[in-house]
Amino acid sequence: MKHIKKAGFFKNPGFIIPICSALILIAAVSLFFILRPKTADTAEEKPDSTVDTVIEDVPADEPETPEAQPLPETEEVKQVAPPAPPQAKKVAPVPKNYVKPLEKEEATAPQKVYEEPAPVVIATLLDVPYINQVTLYPSGCESVSAVMALKFAGYDISVNTFIDDYLDTSVAPYIGEDGKYYGYDPREYFLGDPYSKKGWGCKAPVIITALNRCTDSKRHTVEDLTGTPISSLKSYIDQNIPVIIWATQGMEKPRTSKTWTVVDTEKTYTWTAPNHCLLLVGYDDTGYYFNDPLTRKNCRYPADIAESRYNSMGKEAIAITGILQDEEDETEEPGTSEPSPENPPGETAQPEESGDTPEKAPGEEEKEPVT
Repeated sequence: MKHIKKAGFFKNPGFIIPICSALILIAAVSLFFILRPKTADTAEEKPDSTVDTVIEDVPADEPETPEAQPLPETEEVKQVAPPAPPQAKKVAPVPKNYVKPLEKEEATAPQKVYEEPAPVVIATLLDVPYINQVTLYPSGCESVSAVMALKFAGYDISVNTFIDDYLDTSVAPYIGEDGKYYGYDPREYFLGDPYSKKGWGCKAPVIITALNRCTDSKRHTVEDLTGTPISSLKSYIDQNIPVIIWATQGMEKPRTSKTWTVVDTEKTYTWTAPNHCLLLVGYDDTGYYFNDPLTRKNCRYPADIAESRYNSMGKEAIAITGILQDEEDETEEPGTSEPSPENPPGETAQPEESGDTPEKAPGEEEKEPVT
């Protein structure tokens, strides 16, 4: 310090200020490089968020999907627009005695009460595009399940188009002027509005009618599998065909709900709650996998629970078959058969030897046999 004082270090402020400024500048530059944001080259890749919000992947907090058993290799399905409906969809008229709608019973158990994490097994599983109904189609599980199957079959169609152009609809069950319950038959119409939480739903015949309108009969067949045991539906999964089925929300125990008189008839219909439609996409030894419009893709339920709920709801099921079967290729048109090795192109096949007398050529005179 004595030498510094003798040099006049502290007595010359003009010498100290540049030194301090340089130190501050160095510290600032160091902090900048430490705290700067990552550039495009170093930043972690983020998932694409531009995908339609209706199409959802499996949430990160859900159980992982088990390893899928390879299915037979198939050609890529080309997306095509559905054909124009041969006839307009039906919209039932509002009955004259309509007063107000009936309140629909909702599911009471937590949605995942029966859902199970996938065991460590190899499952037979189809990769079917997933659509969630919660935000846009609160009561449209049937339409959402149908469109997932249509997309897998190669049809470029939205849920809105399916509902607006192909689905027969009516008002929801209602209370009449006499205080009694009335409503249309859910086997003929979707009851209410699929875009609303107050919609009720429909049964398999309504979806079959809509699917027949929006599929190409030359490419696919809409099969009514109602009455088929759920265990037998595995054969469709093995053929790369998902199956639309009816069960209950979250596989909750079904219960008898409202009974009403069907409009313009003396018949009655009793609703079973909580009605739900799902798409069967796979199975393993002890469970079934569904694209559940209310929850997620590849949602697994125990086999016994799923079978019980499916049976309770009438064993209703639908499949769009012929997805990758081009029957036209199997039928050869006249003149298009490939030449065989024995008959190369340009050569005429020689008649086979037989005991029959060959036909006489035109203009050839008939000769008597030599005796």
